[in-house]
Amino acid sequence: MAHVSIESILERKCKQIAKKHNCILLKLEGQRSWPDRLLLTPHGTMMFIEFKREGGQLAPLQRHTLETLRSMNFLAEEVDNPTLFLALLRSLGVHTSIKNEV
Repeated sequence: MAHVSIESILERKCKQIAKKHNCILLKLEGQRSWPDRLLLTPHGTMMFIEFKREGGQLAPLQRHTLETLRSMNFLAEEVDNPTLFLALLRSLGVHTSIKNEV
């Protein structure tokens, strides 16, 4: 059986939440240190997201990449749990309810 990381379980859960709210959580591949996914909302907003295990730390290069994206006026956040992901959706104007979401 293949090893499944805690981050991939979190990504999968957040992808399900995004889909439920008509959002797309696009996987970014090929560039080391880049965020894991790009969140696209039905309102035309987007946010780069780096998934980490709960309490996990960003590597210095990951932190630098997120800071660079923010300095270019992109939204870029670190997510370590589904509740935080829901809060980010709400901050982007996506209507969510807390009940039975996580």
